[in-house]
Amino acid sequence: MILFRRTHLTMLSTKSDDDLDAEAREFGRSIDSSLKREYDARARSVFTKSLMTKAQILTSVELLLISSPVVKNLLSGTIGYLHYKLDEDKLLELLELGPGCHYSLENKLRKNVRILRMLLWCWDSEY
Repeated sequence: MILFRRTHLTMLSTKSDDDLDAEAREFGRSIDSSLKREYDARARSVFTKSLMTKAQILTSVELLLISSPVVKNLLSGTIGYLHYKLDEDKLLELLELGPGCHYSLENKLRKNVRILRMLLWCWDSEY
């Protein structure tokens, strides 16, 4: 049905940060680009094999390996958890969100609150 209607479908595999931590402990390695590449290849292989046995029509579905703390840090413009980053940029692009967009929104909201407080203070002092 999805292919018939030409609907874009993307599968998300979450908690990749936990999986990367487990693999780093298992292999006694640090989380670096080579470990992330190996993890990515294994995860995609398992995903594809599962689809081949259960739903071959969905083998063209895109898989994004993500971690919610990484997504949160990208949106807020902070740098924690970025060493776990895999496909989070693709997810933000798919959702039409930019890195740091929550940071700028938070700043705008803080400024608006300050302005409102000043206006209320001025209004209260007049009466």
